[in-house]
Amino acid sequence: FFRDVLGLAHVDAHDGWLIFRLPPGELGVHPAAPPGAPSGHHELFLMCPDVVQAVAELRRRGAEVEGDIADRGFGLVTSVRVPGGGSLGLYQPKHPTAYDLEADDGTPPTSPRSAGYTVRPIGSVRGGRQQVEDDGWAAVTSRIELDPQELDESATTGLEEFSHLDVVYLFDRVDPAEVCRGARYPRGRHDWGLVGILAQRAKDRPNRLGVTTCELVAVRGLELEVRGLDAVDGTPVLDVKPHLTGFAPRGPVREPDWARALMATYW
Repeated sequence: FFRDVLGLAHVDAHDGWLIFRLPPGELGVHPAAPPGAPSGHHELFLMCPDVVQAVAELRRRGAEVEGDIADRGFGLVTSVRVPGGGSLGLYQPKHPTAYDLEADDGTPPTSPRSAGYTVRPIGSVRGGRQQVEDDGWAAVTSRIELDPQELDESATTGLEEFSHLDVVYLFDRVDPAEVCRGARYPRGRHDWGLVGILAQRAKDRPNRLGVTTCELVAVRGLELEVRGLDAVDGTPVLDVKPHLTGFAPRGPVREPDWARALMATYW
């Protein structure tokens, strides 16, 4: 798949690894494990000289692939390993889908910014939109496929009693180098004025975390069917919580005019 579809010829270098998932039971091969990986895994790995270029090529070519391979055959790259670390995520032997969120800018260890942490996705978004779009998310139906290596099927017991979910996910398509740490124009609208990144919900934010309340349509074990989740196919899901009215704002809610204008066609 990677050689034929993506045209990646140099797979014998040792500069980096792409870790990508095979759906269990769907393919008639069982790959050899990467070094340190547990037995019974369903992961493949590809060594390549430039993982950053490879990931960009994966995303570009993956959008052009149709049919079973694009939808289910190989899914998405679940992590990237770069020797010496980096901001694309590190391969962990027991948790190959872990994302390393430590500072990667040479910050001294004594700085608060260097106190990093690691999160492991508990699942991923499947179906729905393939490409990021700004508006019209209300009717989009997709699935959250939870990882059986991270969760027991009983983890969703009782979830069907709730109508909505709060989903925490990673904007993994945002280049860490493009993260905004100051102010920006919402959607590039200069007439709305400069707004601090923490005063808006843009995806190119520190840690690239997204949070959305969406409708829960059905619970099928570790598969959740949802509507109105503004995350594209393949998005890593970090947490799922039932939406409780008790956590809704207590008292009047205010927001600026530009925010109301931005959200007018979002759903």
